[in-house]
Amino acid sequence: MFPYSSTLVSSLLLFAIVARAAPADIASTFPRPNEWCLLKDCAQPPANIVDRAVTLDQQLFGPGPAKCGDGICDIARGETCSSCAADCGGPCKNGPPATKCRQRNHFALTFDDGASEFTHGLVELLNKEGVKATFFVNGVWLMRDKSNAAATKFAYDSGHLIQSHTYTHRSLGDTKVPYSHVRTELVFNDLVIESVIGRRPRIVRPPYLETNPQSLTFMETAGYVAANINVDSNDWRLAESGKDMTSANVARNVRQAFAAKRGDGSWIHLQHDRYGFSTQAVGEIIGFLRGEGVQFVTMDVCLGIDGYRAANDNPVLATAIAGKTLLGGGLPSVNASTTSTTTTTTASATSTGLPLIPTQAPPPSNAKAGEGDKPSAATVGRVPGGVSMIAAVAAAVAGVLLY
Repeated sequence: MFPYSSTLVSSLLLFAIVARAAPADIASTFPRPNEWCLLKDCAQPPANIVDRAVTLDQQLFGPGPAKCGDGICDIARGETCSSCAADCGGPCKNGPPATKCRQRNHFALTFDDGASEFTHGLVELLNKEGVKATFFVNGVWLMRDKSNAAATKFAYDSGHLIQSHTYTHRSLGDTKVPYSHVRTELVFNDLVIESVIGRRPRIVRPPYLETNPQSLTFMETAGYVAANINVDSNDWRLAESGKDMTSANVARNVRQAFAAKRGDGSWIHLQHDRYGFSTQAVGEIIGFLRGEGVQFVTMDVCLGIDGYRAANDNPVLATAIAGKTLLGGGLPSVNASTTSTTTTTTASATSTGLPLIPTQAPPPSNAKAGEGDKPSAATVGRVPGGVSMIAAVAAAVAGVLLY
């Protein structure tokens, strides 16, 4: 009944699929979810966020492969200030993460691993005390429970600083973690945070306070600033031991840690807003520190930098090398005027259209390990622009049938 050969139909279907799917090129920039997100029942970023990251890579860096010396800092495929100094503003200049503030007597209260059921109450307490803090959040918790996203937005609207702690709290010091996983943890976390508060963070608190040359050179090239601590509440040790988990012990730990580092002259502290017993100690800790005469600051003030990327900044490269992309410049035919205009357009396009509060995270991937050459579970069956692969095939079939 059908007058055309199966070969012709197959060819047309393949052409339709390739034509629509080619721009994604996800295998070359982001690994599969089951490869980089190792948490049980991992809540993946929504498909629109993943699509945006893939499309942004294509717009900025093209289809690849990376070629050092072509004037494009292809950070998506491993070029950094270390591996390709010529394209990426090298040699690298930044040292290890900061452990104290730049100005004497500044004290930064920071909370890791949020948001959680305790974050909203903690923000209310901080607001009552008139103290601004910094929250280093993991995107997975914002995707897993929309109340966590709401608490993060409440903190931001209250004047607190929201910064990055990677998407799943994976170590940035583990030499077994591939470069692409480090980048995915940070880029996806940025996009999730942006979907909640409308801003992209610049400061990263490395999980476990761990870094290595790979993660440090990536962060420098990408425009991040890593920040560690010198006053540890050790609430995490109390939680791990399962013993003595009281607010009094947390407050005692902070007093002792502060006394040991009094000579540093400025301080970055650490607590975790995932622990209710720890957040209950914050009022006592603030009272103690006020008695010591410290000046409370957020991490951007502490480090003397902007805490968020500007709206017209390149979202994935340091400002100093932001022009070295396909759309942003770096090619001989692109002049300074075009560079500025195009970069602004790209940044603007990537910061619109996302819901302020995520509704429902997609289900975790059922993909098996060893399938890294296949599309992400969050984007399988999808192409940039929100058009499904099935729709593309259906359109091709319809075209053949109607011919």
